[in-house]
Amino acid sequence: AHAGEGDDVNDPFEPINRGVFAVNQALDEMLFKPFARFYIAVAPDKFRIAVGNVVSNIGAPVVFVNDLLQGDVDRAGTTLARFMVNTTIGFGGMNDVAADLGAPRHSEDFGQTIGSYGVSSGPFLMLPLLGPSNFRDGLGTVVDGFIDPVGTVLKGGQTVTRFAVEGLDKRANFLDASEAIEKTSLDYYASIRSV
Repeated sequence: AHAGEGDDVNDPFEPINRGVFAVNQALDEMLFKPFARFYIAVAPDKFRIAVGNVVSNIGAPVVFVNDLLQGDVDRAGTTLARFMVNTTIGFGGMNDVAADLGAPRHSEDFGQTIGSYGVSSGPFLMLPLLGPSNFRDGLGTVVDGFIDPVGTVLKGGQTVTRFAVEGLDKRANFLDASEAIEKTSLDYYASIRSV
Protein backbone atom coordinates (compact mmCIF):
# COMPACT_ATOMS: atom_id res chain seq x y z
CA ALA A 1 0.00 0.00 0.00
CA HIS A 2 1.19 3.49 -0.77
CA ALA A 3 1.65 5.98 2.01
CA GLY A 4 -1.16 8.46 2.06
CA GLU A 5 -3.75 6.07 0.57
CA GLY A 6 -6.06 6.64 3.52
CA ASP A 7 -6.00 10.43 3.28
CA ASP A 8 -9.41 10.65 1.52
CA VAL A 9 -7.93 12.04 -1.70
CA ASN A 10 -9.81 11.24 -4.89
CA ASP A 11 -6.98 9.62 -6.86
CA PRO A 12 -8.40 6.81 -9.01
CA PHE A 13 -5.60 7.28 -11.55
CA GLU A 14 -2.81 6.91 -8.98
CA PRO A 15 -0.65 4.45 -10.97
CA ILE A 16 -0.70 6.73 -14.04
CA ASN A 17 -0.30 9.84 -11.88
CA ARG A 18 2.73 8.31 -10.16
CA GLY A 19 4.28 7.56 -13.57
CA VAL A 20 3.75 11.14 -14.74
CA PHE A 21 5.09 12.34 -11.37
CA ALA A 22 8.25 10.26 -11.84
CA VAL A 23 8.85 11.79 -15.29
CA ASN A 24 8.15 15.29 -13.92
CA GLN A 25 10.60 14.64 -11.06
CA ALA A 26 13.32 13.47 -13.44
CA LEU A 27 12.87 16.60 -15.57
CA ASP A 28 12.83 18.73 -12.42
CA GLU A 29 16.10 17.25 -11.14
CA MET A 30 17.87 17.43 -14.51
CA LEU A 31 16.53 20.70 -15.86
CA PHE A 32 14.16 22.85 -13.83
CA LYS A 33 15.89 22.85 -10.42
CA PRO A 34 19.34 23.64 -11.89
CA PHE A 35 17.90 26.52 -13.93
CA ALA A 36 15.98 27.81 -10.90
CA ARG A 37 19.11 27.65 -8.71
CA PHE A 38 21.15 29.42 -11.39
CA TYR A 39 18.46 32.10 -11.77
CA ILE A 40 18.37 32.71 -8.02
CA ALA A 41 22.18 32.84 -7.88
CA VAL A 42 22.69 35.34 -10.70
CA ALA A 43 19.53 37.47 -10.70
CA PRO A 44 19.23 40.13 -8.00
CA ASP A 45 16.10 39.96 -5.81
CA LYS A 46 14.72 43.18 -7.31
CA PHE A 47 15.03 41.73 -10.83
CA ARG A 48 13.24 38.51 -9.82
CA ILE A 49 10.48 40.55 -8.16
CA ALA A 50 10.09 42.62 -11.34
CA VAL A 51 9.86 39.45 -13.47
CA GLY A 52 7.22 38.04 -11.12
CA ASN A 53 5.27 41.30 -11.32
CA VAL A 54 5.37 41.28 -15.14
CA VAL A 55 4.23 37.64 -15.22
CA SER A 56 1.34 38.51 -12.91
CA ASN A 57 0.43 41.62 -14.90
CA ILE A 58 0.35 39.69 -18.19
CA GLY A 59 -2.14 37.29 -16.59
CA ALA A 60 -4.46 40.09 -15.44
CA PRO A 61 -6.80 39.91 -18.48
CA VAL A 62 -7.60 36.27 -17.65
CA VAL A 63 -8.23 37.21 -14.02
CA PHE A 64 -10.50 40.03 -15.21
CA VAL A 65 -12.60 37.70 -17.40
CA ASN A 66 -12.93 35.18 -14.56
CA ASP A 67 -13.90 37.94 -12.11
CA LEU A 68 -16.72 38.86 -14.51
CA LEU A 69 -17.75 35.23 -15.09
CA GLN A 70 -18.03 34.85 -11.31
CA GLY A 71 -20.29 37.90 -11.21
CA ASP A 72 -17.87 39.93 -9.09
CA VAL A 73 -17.93 43.29 -10.84
CA ASP A 74 -16.06 45.05 -8.00
CA ARG A 75 -13.12 42.65 -8.20
CA ALA A 76 -13.18 42.89 -12.00
CA GLY A 77 -12.92 46.68 -11.67
CA THR A 78 -10.00 46.29 -9.28
CA THR A 79 -8.28 43.88 -11.69
CA LEU A 80 -8.78 46.27 -14.61
CA ALA A 81 -7.51 49.22 -12.58
CA ARG A 82 -4.49 47.20 -11.40
CA PHE A 83 -3.67 46.22 -14.98
CA MET A 84 -3.93 49.79 -16.27
CA VAL A 85 -1.93 51.34 -13.41
CA ASN A 86 0.78 48.68 -13.40
CA THR A 87 1.12 48.64 -17.18
CA THR A 88 1.54 52.42 -17.38
CA ILE A 89 2.93 53.84 -14.14
CA GLY A 90 4.45 50.48 -13.20
CA PHE A 91 6.52 50.32 -16.41
CA GLY A 92 4.86 47.35 -18.07
CA GLY A 93 4.03 45.73 -14.77
CA MET A 94 7.60 45.58 -13.40
CA ASN A 95 6.42 47.50 -10.34
CA ASP A 96 3.21 46.65 -8.50
CA VAL A 97 2.20 50.28 -8.03
CA ALA A 98 -1.46 49.29 -7.68
CA ALA A 99 -0.74 47.26 -4.54
CA ASP A 100 1.05 50.26 -3.05
CA LEU A 101 -2.09 52.30 -3.83
CA GLY A 102 -4.32 49.85 -1.92
CA ALA A 103 -5.39 47.42 -4.66
CA PRO A 104 -3.70 44.12 -3.78
CA ARG A 105 -3.20 41.36 -6.32
CA HIS A 106 -5.65 38.46 -6.44
CA SER A 107 -5.88 35.48 -8.72
CA GLU A 108 -8.88 33.88 -10.40
CA ASP A 109 -8.93 31.20 -13.05
CA PHE A 110 -11.59 29.26 -14.91
CA GLY A 111 -11.24 26.30 -12.55
CA GLN A 112 -12.22 28.62 -9.69
CA THR A 113 -14.99 30.08 -11.84
CA ILE A 114 -16.70 26.75 -12.50
CA GLY A 115 -16.06 25.81 -8.88
CA SER A 116 -18.01 28.90 -7.83
CA TYR A 117 -20.98 27.43 -9.73
CA GLY A 118 -20.81 24.22 -7.69
CA VAL A 119 -18.74 21.99 -10.00
CA SER A 120 -16.71 19.59 -7.85
CA SER A 121 -12.96 19.37 -8.26
CA GLY A 122 -13.04 15.81 -9.57
CA PRO A 123 -10.19 13.34 -9.38
CA PHE A 124 -6.58 14.29 -8.68
CA LEU A 125 -4.44 14.55 -11.81
CA MET A 126 -0.69 14.82 -12.19
CA LEU A 127 -0.22 16.76 -15.41
CA PRO A 128 2.94 16.46 -17.51
CA LEU A 129 5.22 19.47 -16.81
CA LEU A 130 2.38 21.40 -15.10
CA GLY A 131 2.30 19.18 -12.02
CA PRO A 132 -0.51 18.51 -9.56
CA SER A 133 -4.07 19.46 -10.45
CA ASN A 134 -7.54 17.97 -10.67
CA PHE A 135 -10.05 17.54 -13.45
CA ARG A 136 -11.80 20.89 -12.88
CA ASP A 137 -8.59 22.93 -12.66
CA GLY A 138 -7.01 21.09 -15.58
CA LEU A 139 -10.04 22.00 -17.70
CA GLY A 140 -9.77 25.54 -16.31
CA THR A 141 -6.17 25.79 -17.47
CA VAL A 142 -7.19 24.85 -21.01
CA VAL A 143 -10.07 27.36 -21.07
CA ASP A 144 -7.86 30.11 -19.60
CA GLY A 145 -5.44 29.49 -22.47
CA PHE A 146 -8.22 30.12 -24.98
CA ILE A 147 -9.49 33.30 -23.29
CA ASP A 148 -6.02 34.78 -22.76
CA PRO A 149 -5.67 37.74 -25.15
CA VAL A 150 -1.90 37.87 -24.63
CA GLY A 151 -1.63 34.21 -25.61
CA THR A 152 -3.54 34.79 -28.84
CA VAL A 153 -1.19 37.63 -29.84
CA LEU A 154 2.02 35.70 -29.21
CA LYS A 155 3.44 33.47 -31.92
CA GLY A 156 5.54 30.28 -31.69
CA GLY A 157 8.81 31.24 -30.05
CA GLN A 158 7.22 34.08 -28.09
CA THR A 159 4.75 31.63 -26.53
CA VAL A 160 7.58 29.27 -25.58
CA THR A 161 9.55 32.18 -24.10
CA ARG A 162 6.56 33.32 -22.06
CA PHE A 163 5.92 29.77 -20.81
CA ALA A 164 9.61 29.35 -19.93
CA VAL A 165 9.82 32.67 -18.04
CA GLU A 166 6.59 31.96 -16.13
CA GLY A 167 7.76 28.45 -15.31
CA LEU A 168 11.19 29.63 -14.17
CA ASP A 169 9.63 32.32 -11.98
CA LYS A 170 7.24 29.82 -10.35
CA ARG A 171 9.92 27.15 -9.89
CA ALA A 172 12.34 29.62 -8.30
CA ASN A 173 9.61 30.90 -5.95
CA PHE A 174 8.74 27.40 -4.72
CA LEU A 175 12.22 25.87 -4.73
CA ASP A 176 12.82 26.03 -0.98
CA ALA A 177 9.31 24.84 -0.06
CA SER A 178 9.34 21.92 -2.49
CA GLU A 179 12.79 20.78 -1.35
CA ALA A 180 11.68 20.94 2.30
CA ILE A 181 8.63 18.78 1.53
CA GLU A 182 10.76 16.33 -0.45
CA LYS A 183 13.32 15.97 2.35
CA THR A 184 10.76 15.44 5.12
CA SER A 185 8.24 13.17 3.40
CA LEU A 186 8.26 9.40 3.24
CA ASP A 187 6.16 9.48 0.07
CA TYR A 188 6.83 12.68 -1.87
CA TYR A 189 3.98 11.99 -4.33
CA ALA A 190 1.42 11.61 -1.51
CA SER A 191 2.76 14.76 0.19
CA ILE A 192 2.45 16.83 -2.98
CA ARG A 193 -1.02 15.40 -3.58
CA SER A 194 -2.08 16.39 -0.05
CA VAL A 195 -0.66 19.89 -0.39
